[in-house]
Amino acid sequence: GVIKKIRALNPSANIAAIDYDPGASEVNQLNRIKLMLSSAFKNLKKEEDEKAEFTDEKSDEAKEVSKAS
Repeated sequence: GVIKKIRALNPSANIAAIDYDPGASEVNQLNRIKLMLSSAFKNLKKEEDEKAEFTDEKSDEAKEVSKAS
């Protein structure tokens, strides 16, 4: 129930449920952690690309304004 509430408040939250009981496989735990990290890196790259694209657009607009002057 807590994960649903956190995702409702922050849809971009990177959350992974990992079982740490005696019956849980270590391989399964590691795979879930690796998947969570992979998603985090992918989201970070996407944010960086969007930021760079936005910065490029602003730079292009500034160049056009200076040409018009």
